[in-house]
Amino acid sequence: LLRSVVESIVEVYGYTHASVYILEGETLILQHQVGYRDVIEHIGIHEGISGRVARTGLPMLVEDVAGNPEFLGTVENIASEITVPLLDEGRVAGTLSVESIHKLTEEDLRVLVALGAEAGMAVGRARLYEDVQRRNRTLSALQESALAIMGHLGLPEALQAILAQAAQLINTEHGYIYLVRAGSTLQLTTGVGVYPKFVGITLESGEGLAGKVWGTAQPLIANDYLNWEGRSLKFEGSPFHAVMGIPLLRNAQVIGVLGLAHLIPGKAFHQADVELLS
Repeated sequence: LLRSVVESIVEVYGYTHASVYILEGETLILQHQVGYRDVIEHIGIHEGISGRVARTGLPMLVEDVAGNPEFLGTVENIASEITVPLLDEGRVAGTLSVESIHKLTEEDLRVLVALGAEAGMAVGRARLYEDVQRRNRTLSALQESALAIMGHLGLPEALQAILAQAAQLINTEHGYIYLVRAGSTLQLTTGVGVYPKFVGITLESGEGLAGKVWGTAQPLIANDYLNWEGRSLKFEGSPFHAVMGIPLLRNAQVIGVLGLAHLIPGKAFHQADVELLS
Protein backbone atom coordinates (compact mmCIF):
# COMPACT_ATOMS: atom_id res chain seq x y z
CA LEU A 1 0.00 0.00 0.00
CA LEU A 2 2.62 2.55 1.06
CA ARG A 3 4.91 1.63 -1.83
CA SER A 4 2.03 2.30 -4.24
CA VAL A 5 1.35 5.69 -2.62
CA VAL A 6 4.94 6.89 -3.02
CA GLU A 7 5.43 5.59 -6.53
CA SER A 8 2.10 7.04 -7.69
CA ILE A 9 3.04 10.47 -6.35
CA VAL A 10 6.30 10.38 -8.28
CA GLU A 11 4.68 9.11 -11.47
CA VAL A 12 1.64 11.41 -11.49
CA TYR A 13 3.04 14.64 -10.04
CA GLY A 14 6.66 14.42 -11.15
CA TYR A 15 8.34 14.82 -7.77
CA THR A 16 11.82 13.32 -7.88
CA HIS A 17 12.27 12.54 -4.17
CA ALA A 18 9.47 11.11 -2.04
CA SER A 19 9.31 8.99 1.08
CA VAL A 20 6.80 7.60 3.55
CA TYR A 21 7.39 6.69 7.19
CA ILE A 22 5.23 4.89 9.75
CA LEU A 23 5.30 5.99 13.39
CA GLU A 24 6.28 3.31 15.91
CA GLY A 25 6.32 4.74 19.43
CA GLU A 26 8.49 7.86 19.13
CA THR A 27 10.33 6.77 15.98
CA LEU A 28 9.43 7.18 12.32
CA ILE A 29 10.45 4.08 10.37
CA LEU A 30 11.03 4.27 6.61
CA GLN A 31 8.59 2.16 4.59
CA HIS A 32 9.40 3.18 1.02
CA GLN A 33 11.23 5.90 -0.89
CA VAL A 34 11.98 6.98 -4.43
CA GLY A 35 14.98 9.02 -5.55
CA TYR A 36 17.36 8.60 -2.61
CA ARG A 37 20.71 6.83 -2.73
CA ASP A 38 21.42 7.45 0.96
CA VAL A 39 18.34 6.92 3.09
CA ILE A 40 17.48 7.72 6.70
CA GLU A 41 15.87 4.56 8.06
CA HIS A 42 14.76 5.97 11.43
CA ILE A 43 13.81 9.51 12.51
CA GLY A 44 12.94 10.40 16.09
CA ILE A 45 9.95 12.66 16.66
CA HIS A 46 12.33 15.29 18.00
CA GLU A 47 14.49 15.17 14.86
CA GLY A 48 14.08 16.90 11.54
CA ILE A 49 11.07 18.33 9.79
CA SER A 50 9.37 14.93 9.65
CA GLY A 51 9.79 14.56 13.40
CA ARG A 52 8.12 17.93 13.95
CA VAL A 53 5.19 16.94 11.73
CA ALA A 54 4.83 13.62 13.55
CA ARG A 55 4.93 15.44 16.88
CA THR A 56 2.48 18.22 16.02
CA GLY A 57 0.25 16.53 13.44
CA LEU A 58 0.52 19.64 11.22
CA PRO A 59 1.74 19.75 7.59
CA MET A 60 4.89 21.75 6.93
CA LEU A 61 6.23 23.52 3.85
CA VAL A 62 9.87 24.59 4.00
CA GLU A 63 10.49 26.67 0.89
CA ASP A 64 14.19 27.15 1.63
CA VAL A 65 15.73 24.24 3.54
CA ALA A 66 19.10 26.01 3.69
CA GLY A 67 17.62 28.34 6.27
CA ASN A 68 16.04 25.59 8.39
CA PRO A 69 18.30 23.93 10.99
CA GLU A 70 15.88 21.00 11.32
CA PHE A 71 16.39 19.87 7.73
CA LEU A 72 17.98 16.40 7.49
CA GLY A 73 19.62 16.39 4.09
CA THR A 74 21.02 13.38 2.24
CA VAL A 75 20.79 14.76 -1.31
CA GLU A 76 22.78 17.71 -2.69
CA ASN A 77 21.04 20.82 -4.03
CA ILE A 78 17.67 20.14 -2.36
CA ALA A 79 15.88 23.48 -2.16
CA SER A 80 12.49 22.70 -0.59
CA GLU A 81 10.66 20.07 1.43
CA ILE A 82 7.04 19.35 2.19
CA THR A 83 6.03 16.86 4.87
CA VAL A 84 2.43 16.04 5.76
CA PRO A 85 1.04 13.74 8.46
CA LEU A 86 -0.78 10.49 7.74
CA LEU A 87 -3.70 10.47 10.16
CA ASP A 88 -5.53 7.36 11.32
CA GLU A 89 -8.62 8.17 13.39
CA GLY A 90 -7.16 11.58 14.20
CA ARG A 91 -3.82 10.21 15.37
CA VAL A 92 -0.53 10.52 13.49
CA ALA A 93 0.28 7.13 11.95
CA GLY A 94 3.18 8.34 9.83
CA THR A 95 4.47 11.02 7.47
CA LEU A 96 4.64 11.59 3.72
CA SER A 97 7.43 13.79 2.36
CA VAL A 98 8.64 15.20 -0.94
CA GLU A 99 11.87 17.09 -1.55
CA SER A 100 12.78 19.06 -4.66
CA ILE A 101 15.73 20.88 -6.18
CA HIS A 102 13.13 23.45 -7.25
CA LYS A 103 11.14 25.68 -4.94
CA LEU A 104 7.94 24.02 -3.70
CA THR A 105 4.88 26.21 -3.32
CA GLU A 106 1.62 26.47 -1.43
CA GLU A 107 -0.02 24.70 -4.38
CA ASP A 108 2.33 21.74 -3.85
CA LEU A 109 1.42 21.81 -0.18
CA ARG A 110 -2.31 21.63 -0.98
CA VAL A 111 -1.68 18.66 -3.28
CA LEU A 112 0.37 16.82 -0.63
CA VAL A 113 -2.16 17.54 2.11
CA ALA A 114 -4.92 16.02 -0.05
CA LEU A 115 -2.75 13.03 -0.94
CA GLY A 116 -1.78 12.60 2.70
CA ALA A 117 -5.43 12.54 3.74
CA GLU A 118 -6.20 9.83 1.18
CA ALA A 119 -3.12 7.85 2.20
CA GLY A 120 -4.08 8.18 5.87
CA MET A 121 -7.52 6.72 5.19
CA ALA A 122 -5.90 3.89 3.23
CA VAL A 123 -3.55 3.20 6.16
CA GLY A 124 -6.59 3.11 8.46
CA ARG A 125 -8.36 0.60 6.23
CA ALA A 126 -5.21 -1.53 6.09
CA ARG A 127 -4.93 -1.39 9.88
CA LEU A 128 -8.54 -2.55 10.28
CA TYR A 129 -7.87 -5.41 7.86
CA GLU A 130 -4.76 -6.38 9.83
CA ASP A 131 -6.76 -6.23 13.07
CA VAL A 132 -9.26 -8.72 11.64
CA GLN A 133 -6.43 -10.95 10.44
CA ARG A 134 -4.76 -10.71 13.86
CA ARG A 135 -7.97 -11.71 15.63
CA ASN A 136 -8.33 -14.67 13.29
CA ARG A 137 -4.73 -15.68 13.99
CA THR A 138 -5.40 -15.32 17.70
CA LEU A 139 -8.36 -17.67 17.65
CA SER A 140 -6.49 -20.14 15.48
CA ALA A 141 -3.36 -20.02 17.65
CA LEU A 142 -5.31 -20.44 20.87
CA GLN A 143 -7.14 -23.44 19.46
CA GLU A 144 -3.92 -24.98 18.13
CA SER A 145 -2.19 -24.35 21.46
CA ALA A 146 -4.93 -26.12 23.38
CA LEU A 147 -4.84 -29.09 21.01
CA ALA A 148 -1.03 -29.22 21.05
CA ILE A 149 -0.84 -29.08 24.83
CA MET A 150 -3.50 -31.73 25.28
CA GLY A 151 -1.65 -33.92 22.79
CA HIS A 152 1.57 -33.90 24.83
CA LEU A 153 1.93 -35.56 28.19
CA GLY A 154 5.58 -34.57 28.60
CA LEU A 155 6.47 -31.12 29.96
CA PRO A 156 9.23 -30.31 27.39
CA GLU A 157 6.89 -31.00 24.46
CA ALA A 158 4.09 -28.99 26.04
CA LEU A 159 6.37 -26.01 26.69
CA GLN A 160 7.69 -26.11 23.12
CA ALA A 161 4.12 -26.19 21.78
CA ILE A 162 3.14 -23.18 23.91
CA LEU A 163 6.21 -21.23 22.82
CA ALA A 164 5.80 -22.02 19.12
CA GLN A 165 2.18 -20.84 19.16
CA ALA A 166 3.01 -17.69 21.12
CA ALA A 167 5.76 -16.76 18.66
CA GLN A 168 3.41 -17.32 15.73
CA LEU A 169 0.75 -15.20 17.38
CA ILE A 170 3.05 -12.20 17.85
CA ASN A 171 4.79 -12.69 14.49
CA THR A 172 8.33 -13.33 15.67
CA GLU A 173 10.71 -16.29 15.57
CA HIS A 174 12.48 -15.68 18.86
CA GLY A 175 11.14 -16.64 22.28
CA TYR A 176 11.79 -18.40 25.56
CA ILE A 177 10.19 -19.93 28.62
CA TYR A 178 11.69 -19.74 32.12
CA LEU A 179 10.46 -21.95 34.95
CA VAL A 180 10.89 -21.34 38.65
CA ARG A 181 13.15 -24.02 40.13
CA ALA A 182 12.79 -24.95 43.81
CA GLY A 183 11.31 -21.52 44.44
CA SER A 184 14.72 -19.83 44.41
CA THR A 185 15.89 -19.42 40.81
CA LEU A 186 14.42 -18.85 37.39
CA GLN A 187 15.84 -21.17 34.73
CA LEU A 188 15.55 -20.73 30.97
CA THR A 189 14.03 -24.08 30.08
CA THR A 190 13.20 -23.89 26.39
CA GLY A 191 13.70 -21.42 23.55
CA VAL A 192 13.25 -20.85 19.82
CA GLY A 193 15.17 -18.70 17.35
CA VAL A 194 18.31 -17.39 19.02
CA TYR A 195 17.35 -18.63 22.47
CA PRO A 196 18.30 -22.35 22.47
CA LYS A 197 21.95 -21.43 23.12
CA PHE A 198 20.84 -19.70 26.32
CA VAL A 199 18.91 -22.69 27.68
CA GLY A 200 20.06 -23.44 31.23
CA ILE A 201 20.78 -19.84 32.24
CA THR A 202 19.39 -19.01 35.68
CA LEU A 203 18.28 -15.66 37.07
CA GLU A 204 17.52 -14.40 40.55
CA SER A 205 14.31 -12.55 41.36
CA GLY A 206 14.63 -9.03 39.93
CA GLU A 207 17.57 -9.94 37.67
CA GLY A 208 17.08 -9.06 34.02
CA LEU A 209 13.74 -8.69 32.33
CA ALA A 210 12.49 -12.19 33.16
CA GLY A 211 13.64 -11.82 36.76
CA LYS A 212 11.72 -8.55 37.09
CA VAL A 213 8.59 -10.19 35.66
CA TRP A 214 9.03 -12.99 38.21
CA GLY A 215 9.53 -10.56 41.07
CA THR A 216 6.57 -8.29 40.20
CA ALA A 217 4.19 -10.84 38.62
CA GLN A 218 3.53 -8.18 35.97
CA PRO A 219 4.22 -8.13 32.21
CA LEU A 220 7.17 -6.03 31.10
CA ILE A 221 8.30 -4.63 27.73
CA ALA A 222 11.76 -3.26 26.91
CA ASN A 223 11.53 -1.90 23.35
CA ASP A 224 15.04 -0.40 23.52
CA TYR A 225 16.66 -3.43 25.09
CA LEU A 226 20.21 -2.54 24.02
CA ASN A 227 20.03 0.63 26.13
CA TRP A 228 17.78 -0.75 28.87
CA GLU A 229 19.56 -0.47 32.20
CA GLY A 230 17.82 -3.53 33.66
CA ARG A 231 19.20 -6.12 31.23
CA SER A 232 21.22 -8.99 32.65
CA LEU A 233 24.93 -9.29 31.87
CA LYS A 234 24.29 -12.98 31.22
CA PHE A 235 22.84 -11.89 27.87
CA GLU A 236 25.58 -9.37 27.07
CA GLY A 237 26.22 -9.20 23.34
CA SER A 238 22.83 -10.69 22.47
CA PRO A 239 21.15 -9.37 19.32
CA PHE A 240 17.84 -8.39 20.96
CA HIS A 241 16.33 -5.00 20.12
CA ALA A 242 12.96 -5.47 21.85
CA VAL A 243 12.03 -7.99 24.53
CA MET A 244 8.82 -8.68 26.42
CA GLY A 245 7.95 -11.05 29.24
CA ILE A 246 4.63 -12.37 30.59
CA PRO A 247 4.29 -14.14 33.95
CA LEU A 248 3.00 -17.72 33.95
CA LEU A 249 0.64 -17.93 36.91
CA ARG A 250 -0.87 -20.81 38.86
CA ASN A 251 -3.02 -20.04 41.89
CA ALA A 252 -1.76 -16.44 41.78
CA GLN A 253 1.87 -17.66 42.07
CA VAL A 254 4.44 -17.07 39.33
CA ILE A 255 5.69 -20.45 38.14
CA GLY A 256 7.56 -19.16 35.11
CA VAL A 257 7.95 -16.45 32.46
CA LEU A 258 7.02 -16.56 28.78
CA GLY A 259 8.95 -14.12 26.64
CA LEU A 260 9.45 -13.06 23.04
CA ALA A 261 11.99 -10.89 21.27
CA HIS A 262 12.46 -8.88 18.08
CA LEU A 263 15.87 -8.74 16.44
CA ILE A 264 14.85 -6.13 13.85
CA PRO A 265 15.70 -2.51 14.81
CA GLY A 266 12.60 -0.38 15.28
CA LYS A 267 10.21 -3.31 15.61
CA ALA A 268 8.39 -2.94 18.92
CA PHE A 269 5.99 -4.73 21.23
CA HIS A 270 2.71 -3.10 22.23
CA GLN A 271 0.02 -3.38 24.88
CA ALA A 272 -2.08 -5.41 22.44
CA ASP A 273 0.71 -8.01 22.37
CA VAL A 274 0.69 -8.15 26.17
CA GLU A 275 -3.07 -8.72 26.18
CA LEU A 276 -2.85 -11.51 23.61
CA LEU A 277 -0.04 -13.33 25.39
CA SER A 278 -1.69 -12.91 28.78
